[in-house]
Amino acid sequence: MDWILQPSVGGAVLAALAVAAGAPVFGDGLRALRLHRAFVRLRDSTLDDTALGLVRTTGRVALESPLFGPLSGRPCAGYRLEILASDARHAATIEERRPFRLIATDGAAIVSARGARWALPPTAERVVDRDHPATAGVMALIERSPEARWLHGAGAPLRLVERSLAAGATCRVTGFVRRIRAGEEALEAARLRTGTDDVDLMAPGPAPGGATSDLVIDGGDFLEYLHVAEPDAAAEPLPARLRTAGLALGPVLGFGGILYLAHVADGLRLGWRP
Repeated sequence: MDWILQPSVGGAVLAALAVAAGAPVFGDGLRALRLHRAFVRLRDSTLDDTALGLVRTTGRVALESPLFGPLSGRPCAGYRLEILASDARHAATIEERRPFRLIATDGAAIVSARGARWALPPTAERVVDRDHPATAGVMALIERSPEARWLHGAGAPLRLVERSLAAGATCRVTGFVRRIRAGEEALEAARLRTGTDDVDLMAPGPAPGGATSDLVIDGGDFLEYLHVAEPDAAAEPLPARLRTAGLALGPVLGFGGILYLAHVADGLRLGWRP
């Protein structure tokens, strides 16, 4: 076992990597534990004044900005375009999402587009080949992927599958609800943008006295969980319980790496040279 503690350049590099990985591994384990505990208490919720924290709620999609599905042409809050080769091999995935407003019978909330997982069924399909050329808009999406662009240039047929969240559709949203003042809504909408437009981010003026507050659903600062699906979809996915082992593995990696680096420092002080 002495050779393990012998100072070495390789050992120092591995120790430094262990120190760097310790905190993220611990954080991932803590997040997994918090999510499992929160879902034990999770029930279907409303969007009234009592809706705060992690909730699961159902409502209708209302658009905050215009966006259209690349294949269906229907207005939507976002889409996922899957590009498959002729052998069903996945070639690329193109996604575009915008914040949208969820309208429920008892309230409404702005749903963030950042960090969300959307589990939606196919809404349109199309085959692109020599006999069925792509439109200019679809071709621009294919050009985003080097592999899809190469397959198309080689004359291989491509199957395109669109999964979109259409305007007016009913969906189930699971995420973290917080409240903002009405005067901050413009700033919040700008903060939730994907950053693909040219609109400057400017803070609005102060909210008028007695202004009401609005609800925002996002991933939360600690849970980082936002899931959008059909109302009757299966239960929301959770991190594997094995990931909670990071609560122990993270500190072991961090402290073990620090101890080894301290041992290397002692060796250098006593005259050891790599």
